[in-house]
Amino acid sequence: ARVGDLAARMAEYMGLDHEEVEYIRLGGILHDIGKIGFPDELFDDHGIKNTSRMVKQIIKHPSTGADILSSLDFLGPAVHYVLCHHERPDGKGYPRHLKDEDIPLGAKILAVADSFDAITTDRPYQKGRSPEIALGILKAHAGSKWDKTCVAALAAILNAPS
Repeated sequence: ARVGDLAARMAEYMGLDHEEVEYIRLGGILHDIGKIGFPDELFDDHGIKNTSRMVKQIIKHPSTGADILSSLDFLGPAVHYVLCHHERPDGKGYPRHLKDEDIPLGAKILAVADSFDAITTDRPYQKGRSPEIALGILKAHAGSKWDKTCVAALAAILNAPS
């Protein structure tokens, strides 16, 4: 829900219409549904670098999620956003190694919102960092890991008075 809410706020700030904002919000809520069958060890602090077997499972979650959601017509483009939320502007993302112009805007927004949430919340494998540190990380890699315009939108809404 946090990712969906943040992504929707970013989409609104970017001037997207109400229907598109809602698809992005739904994509944010559902973006990690493909992790549903993951073994618990992937979520625990197992004290070691992820094995190649674990990495193969992890990188399948966008495709698995899109497959799970594909028959739900009311989700519209949100399914494609789920599929593409780990693609990167530099083409080093997954599952299809899409480059900047081939990644849907909704997926780019989800990528930034998801990453910000992952950096700022406590996880078994890392303590959450401050929003300022998270934004600094996103800005440092804007254009390669994350879309520059989406990072700028996040920065704007975070710095706006509540």
